[in-house]
Amino acid sequence: VDKVQEMFDKLSGPIVMICGQNKIETGSKEREKFTMVLPNFSHLAKLPFPLKGLTEGFTGRKRSEEDEMYKLFTNVIHLQPPKEEDTLKLFKKQLGEDRRIVISRSNINELLKALEEHELLCTDLYQVNTDGVILTKQKAEKVIGWARNHYLASSPEPLVKGGCLSLPRESLEISIERLRKLEDNSLKPSHDLKNIAKDEYERNFVSAVVAPREIGVKFEDIGALEDVKKALHELVILPMRRPELFSRGNLLRPCKGILLFGPPGTGKTLLAKALATEAGANFISITGSTLTSKWFGDAEKLTKALFSFATKLAPVIIFVDEIDSLLGARGGSSEHEATRRMRNEFMAA
Repeated sequence: VDKVQEMFDKLSGPIVMICGQNKIETGSKEREKFTMVLPNFSHLAKLPFPLKGLTEGFTGRKRSEEDEMYKLFTNVIHLQPPKEEDTLKLFKKQLGEDRRIVISRSNINELLKALEEHELLCTDLYQVNTDGVILTKQKAEKVIGWARNHYLASSPEPLVKGGCLSLPRESLEISIERLRKLEDNSLKPSHDLKNIAKDEYERNFVSAVVAPREIGVKFEDIGALEDVKKALHELVILPMRRPELFSRGNLLRPCKGILLFGPPGTGKTLLAKALATEAGANFISITGSTLTSKWFGDAEKLTKALFSFATKLAPVIIFVDEIDSLLGARGGSSEHEATRRMRNEFMAA
């Protein structure tokens, strides 16, 4: 409210004010300020001629007496979307195009801030296609990091201008496409997951899939365990974000699994959830009972289906709670054949 009042004090002449939101919480200090400021602006709303002729035919919504915004203006026109089908299609198309332009400008601004923060350049930044994504500061930094890695890996002689690395538009668009695919995979609804599952065994795990943005736990939400977080970042997150670093030689291959051990209540499950969020991967949590069945042979089929289904949803982090109940020592006299076959299938995945 103070900014609006200051703005009106500086301006002169005819003014067009577009308010995207006019709801202020009842009883708040901002509402009290707004009510006090309104009388000072009332003269701005007075027009030299009536607008009754222009407002005829419009069916406005019923205004609440508490809607202070309307007290600012003596003439109110309610704009309704066109009723003709062809005109309505054109109207919606134009709205969609306007929304795309606004989002694109916001994305370019976020990329520009990230480039300046990391002392990077992109001469064709305003020609970069950012359709299909909405960049936040964190996402923009991720895109810039991917683009830098792609350019350094693909260019034998990187271009440097004024001491700053100059990224080509192509590297940025490749990184944006990578982000778009990751977000598309994380937003697949359950009915799409059911279509992805090829049989009844894979469909058993559809309800266990949680998208990264729905997990709601990050590393910063977990106190202490800094060494564990660092190890998980190096072993899981880094290979996902920089796969080119782990593609040369067997010694650099990322690990296939990590064992978290400790007494109950030490944060093992919470760490696994936070890891999926930080890595931007889907999260599947199962227990020993999920992979067992009363029917002979179903346990190994469920185990195989778990990993085949996860492959289709990659990137995925599979968390097996109380894994000691499944993968105990093999070869004991009391070991059942079905249990042994299930363990073999699990270890071969």
